[in-house]
Amino acid sequence: MGCGSAPTTTAREENAESVESGHDVSASSIPSADSPSPSAASAGGSSSPPSATHRHATNASTREAEHDHAFPPTPSRGDLFELDFPVVGDPRTAGTRGMSERLAKLVAVASPQGIPSMSRATNIERLRDRLTTEKKPGNHVLIQLHIAWQTMLDGQNEEAVKLFEAMAREFGTLTLPPDQGFNTNYYSLAGTAYLRLAEQRNCIENHGQESCIFPLRGTGLHDVAAPARRAQSCYHKLCENDKDDLAARWLYNVASMAIGEYPDKVDPELLIPPSAFESDYDIKRFVDVAPAAGVATVGLSGGAITDDFNNDGFIDIMASDWGIDKQLRLFLNRGDGTFQEVTEQAGLIGEVGGLNLVSTDFDNDGLVDVYVLRGAWLQEHGHFPNSLLRNLGDGRFDDVTESAGLLSQLGTQSAAWADYDLDGWLDLFVGNESDRETNPCQLFRNNGDGTFTDMARDVGVAHVGFVKGVAWGDVNNDGRPDLYLSCFGQPNVLYVNSLDELTGSASFQDSTEAAGVRFPLGSFPVWFWDFDNDGWEDLLVAPFSGFNFDGSALAKVVSEYLGRDSGADCIHLYHNNHDGTFTNVAPEMHLAKPLLAMGANFGDLDNDGLLDCYFGTGDPSFTTLVPNRAFRNAGGNAFQDITTSGGLGHLQKGHGIAFADLDNDGDQDVFAVMGGAIAGDIYPNVLFENPGHGHHWVTLRFHGAQSNRLGVGARVKLAVNSPQGNRKICVTVGSGGSFGASSLQQEIGLGAATSIDSLEVTWPGQADPQRFENVPMDQVWEIRQGATELVGVPSRSFQFPQAADTPHEHHH
Repeated sequence: MGCGSAPTTTAREENAESVESGHDVSASSIPSADSPSPSAASAGGSSSPPSATHRHATNASTREAEHDHAFPPTPSRGDLFELDFPVVGDPRTAGTRGMSERLAKLVAVASPQGIPSMSRATNIERLRDRLTTEKKPGNHVLIQLHIAWQTMLDGQNEEAVKLFEAMAREFGTLTLPPDQGFNTNYYSLAGTAYLRLAEQRNCIENHGQESCIFPLRGTGLHDVAAPARRAQSCYHKLCENDKDDLAARWLYNVASMAIGEYPDKVDPELLIPPSAFESDYDIKRFVDVAPAAGVATVGLSGGAITDDFNNDGFIDIMASDWGIDKQLRLFLNRGDGTFQEVTEQAGLIGEVGGLNLVSTDFDNDGLVDVYVLRGAWLQEHGHFPNSLLRNLGDGRFDDVTESAGLLSQLGTQSAAWADYDLDGWLDLFVGNESDRETNPCQLFRNNGDGTFTDMARDVGVAHVGFVKGVAWGDVNNDGRPDLYLSCFGQPNVLYVNSLDELTGSASFQDSTEAAGVRFPLGSFPVWFWDFDNDGWEDLLVAPFSGFNFDGSALAKVVSEYLGRDSGADCIHLYHNNHDGTFTNVAPEMHLAKPLLAMGANFGDLDNDGLLDCYFGTGDPSFTTLVPNRAFRNAGGNAFQDITTSGGLGHLQKGHGIAFADLDNDGDQDVFAVMGGAIAGDIYPNVLFENPGHGHHWVTLRFHGAQSNRLGVGARVKLAVNSPQGNRKICVTVGSGGSFGASSLQQEIGLGAATSIDSLEVTWPGQADPQRFENVPMDQVWEIRQGATELVGVPSRSFQFPQAADTPHEHHH
């Protein structure tokens, strides 16, 4: 297998334009698969000019007083909201009602021509009108093909299949254009329609624990086999026509799996052998418990946060939906294996859309707030505002976007919080998307009074580019957060923070070339982590390999499974050299994979004290059904593919991914949003329960005083004893990767450790670490800045209903 480093190109033409405008068409104008054809620039908009004012860092006592009094205090456990009451009146605040009205007006005037998540009804009607007047037989059948295709994209799978079958009956009586590409496109689109109908009937309407888990087996096989069997036939015909059509070959194998004919009854010349999918390590199978837990909501792509929104000791879930009129949803963890949806009670009705979510505590009250990102990928159609949702502590959220000075309408899906000026308040960087329009990135400095000031130009980070991922990390261990931008189709950027802590004057220098971290050019999700526990933050940048809006990237992914050189961008794993430079070690770490990575995050899947990673994969094309990928960190020396052994190879479109200990049993579970980008590409979200590995653990919560309240950016180092000797484990407090937000409490695996000798926390803005010795394992602890003792936090574990009969190994 091989990976290329050439710049990614994108196709931005509207495929159906010639048909819909009334021009003559040929088979070459037929979509090769099911391209949504969105263009790849962001929406434009305006924002307030950056202010030159900058409040200098305050002294410790002043900052602590601000944290205690600027906003209401955190409610005590006796005052925590439960939300088991009926909704009386409208629980929304004035700010939330205002944003809901603003969004509703934007949705009302939105054009489905530029927003893939909207209904295709207008397109279909226009094509039907054209069909009644078209006189040329060749054009007539091509228009029918476009109608069937658009019907499929709209989610009307049964009707689409009927249209394709009606066309097949007409082929013998029509004089088709001499372009031989027509049959190829027909079978490609018809096969896709059959396969999508098969998914609807078996994986959505009859959803089970193994639905769409690759390779398909057990209850993942299709009870309603006819649609998949017809898809199999279509893809086989495509392969007969072109033996090198890797996309058709892949989908032929997938369809064969669905009907139980893989591998024994698969055409030997087309078989992709089971050995291609074997894992490097058996991590034990994770089970999707989302249906029984009550969080298998069906929708499109979106963001995810797993965190404790009501401070009751149980991790909750918030999920968004890219559909511009689709509701943001909040699920509270009942502590019994199920979740209760409280969206309406929380005053969130009307907060719609958003491809990504980011967690924070911007007001230092100890409650998790939320930033919603909107307008991604939509260019001039993406003029939707982001939202800052303040957690009020009474069960509700207040949209404070406008009053906080954050209202702008520059399309984005990536933002990250850090205290870049070390004044004790979390600041916000927003990575806006620029292509046909110029939408500079923004760095909003937290003024400490509920408002923000855009300082991006002042400090040198008003980057213009197609930014798809943002991450803060301390690359040189100087205690100052540095900034990395993942830019799709362009060189990535590393800004190093040169804050003068005496004056509070901040500036950033572009250190990309010096650090050696500009690749891959077709990148998407990104994060900083310390994968080898050496105390220095490393960098992972994942590619959206070969994506070009027409579904052809699937062949590049298949090439990797066949051991061929795909020519596509691969994951870059940059090891920190401790001198301001990085080295891409992905090839020797067996992580140089050409992924179509979208949502992604990291955590410790087997509680061994080493960080693993999970990638949501796919692209907008309905045909791009590829497994999400999981990799285990093997001693900091290599990564092992655990996709199939872990049951994590979901075929649907992985977007927001979040790691968290959702059942309080000491290991991390994984929640993922699984829908796609196009109106009909819906799928239930998943919650993979960790099977347990018998390892010790410790969970840490943070209570900052001089530093930000939840300790975001704090560096944690544990020294542990084990039968193999002493070792250290290093993590940084944060929500993980750029597409999906894991819990801010740090859930740390200890492997076979026999004891924790010491625990050190270096808080943002503090030079000396806070140290604790002989820390008991298998407990939850709160670390209060400045305190000499840890505070034990009560924790009660439970089992998810459908996992009750599955063997588990946990320490409690």
